Amino acid sequence: MCERVALNCKNTIIRGNGRLDESSSDVAGDLSAFEYCLAPELSGIGQNLAVDPMLAQRENGEWRLHRDSPCRNAGTPANETPAWMLGAFDFWGQPRIAQRRVDIGAEELPPANGTLLILK
Repeated sequence: MCERVALNCKNTIIRGNGRLDESSSDVAGDLSAFEYCLAPELSGIGQNLAVDPMLAQRENGEWRLHRDSPCRNAGTPANETPAWMLGAFDFWGQPRIAQRRVDIGAEELPPANGTLLILK
């Protein structure tokens, strides 16, 4: 017998879990428990996204974020990040926060190489 438990979910992509019944949702219950997540069911709820996460090469089995993904720097802001996450690492062993915000998903994309100067 399974017991129901409260869940808080942050910085997570919940999408395309291959359910046989496509009319079923991947997300259910109290949707306010989701913060800085990506799932179609979370459209318009808090700081969540309901768009294509733009995975790099999903068809080749690569589930990393594409450089132009809307999940980049869209997670918990640094000033709201719990202390334990400040020194944490992502799925690949890279620092969890590469810029001012956590990326949504299991990995943190490093900042782009180079420097951008805008002169007027």
